[in-house]
Amino acid sequence: MQHPVAMTCLLLVTAGACGRSMQLAERPLLAPASGSRVSFDLPLLGGGHLRANDRLGRYVVLKPFAAWCHPCWDELPPLLELALRHHQQTQIAFVGVSFDQKPDSAQDFVSRLGISFPVVLDPTAQLARQLQLRTLSELFLINQKGQLLAHYRRCDKAALADLDRRLDAVVLAKGAPQ
Repeated sequence: MQHPVAMTCLLLVTAGACGRSMQLAERPLLAPASGSRVSFDLPLLGGGHLRANDRLGRYVVLKPFAAWCHPCWDELPPLLELALRHHQQTQIAFVGVSFDQKPDSAQDFVSRLGISFPVVLDPTAQLARQLQLRTLSELFLINQKGQLLAHYRRCDKAALADLDRRLDAVVLAKGAPQ
């Protein structure tokens, strides 16, 4: 079998990894959320590991990216503002997933954008396959039980507004967002 990261990257690039392969208006904001459990054990940028079970009991916003993905440079700053707005809510966590081949590239990207939430490295494309990732412009919300609650096909103003509404519902009601 070929190297899984190379194959996944080829697939992502071929499919329009940065989310620009088809007109944005043609794609619905939300993809069907399966409710399936999201499971991973991945190395953290900077050392250590992060397991999905480490975040049980919290809602997790999962954002894939790569330093070579030009739209990612534009998508992350508004998401960082949202993360900052919710950073004191203990029931919410943000996690970045880097698909960079070299940890140094990921670290440079994280440093230049000022990403303060944990970033995992997905060297085997484990999450890409599990989440059926089509582009790096996608965004995911995982509930406190570790199940996929929302799958945004793109990380734009509409997606971030909907995500913000859902996160506010978590904070205010301390229950499942609608």
